[in-house]
Amino acid sequence: IGRRLLPAFESKTGIPYGTVNLLHGIPEGETPIASLAGAGSLSLEMELLSRLTGNEAFGNAAKLASRALWTRRSKDKSLLGKHINAESGFWTESLSGIGSNSDSFYEYLLKHYILYPEDKDFFGMFRNTYDGIFQNARQGDWYPDVDMTHGFTAKMPVFESLAAFYPGNQVLLGELNPAVRSENSFTNVREYLGFLPERFDYSHWTASSGHASHPLRPEIHESNYFL
Repeated sequence: IGRRLLPAFESKTGIPYGTVNLLHGIPEGETPIASLAGAGSLSLEMELLSRLTGNEAFGNAAKLASRALWTRRSKDKSLLGKHINAESGFWTESLSGIGSNSDSFYEYLLKHYILYPEDKDFFGMFRNTYDGIFQNARQGDWYPDVDMTHGFTAKMPVFESLAAFYPGNQVLLGELNPAVRSENSFTNVREYLGFLPERFDYSHWTASSGHASHPLRPEIHESNYFL
């Protein structure tokens, strides 16, 4: 299966396509647009596969993808967009945040370093993006989506439930104070509504229109566990 997944990484940038046919490779007409989370959340499993099989190709492909994404961050803000063209390397969505289409990229940078500490650059990449988010995509205890180039100019006061993983990452980094503050805010939403909605407008303290569903996501519980 690992060998059949490798064709997905055969783009000009090393950033993988979102879909690969296990028999025929990249489907004809497949879009080269990949999400940050989808393309950059593969290194844990692929590196483990390399270590189990002795074939470095799997881990190398996934790690190259993570590095290729990170090198395309906005240099002055250290922010990354949510969607990118895997062939050209240009961002097709400049909205930046830690929620949908982005979340696990940041999670994997830190957890990869914890599991495979010899890949020291993963910790450096995480610290760089963590600082960028803290300085340019944080509003009090919340982390709204912003523009990756200009920062707060595109800020929207919306919390996405997928972003509830972030306090757990902060605990692993040793950033306990901001982790506790954000987790308290996220938990207050859950206590106020009785559930954590997909999107929550914290400026009006209400679930965003059309996003009041609760698909039993585990992120907030993982963060509580780490705390």
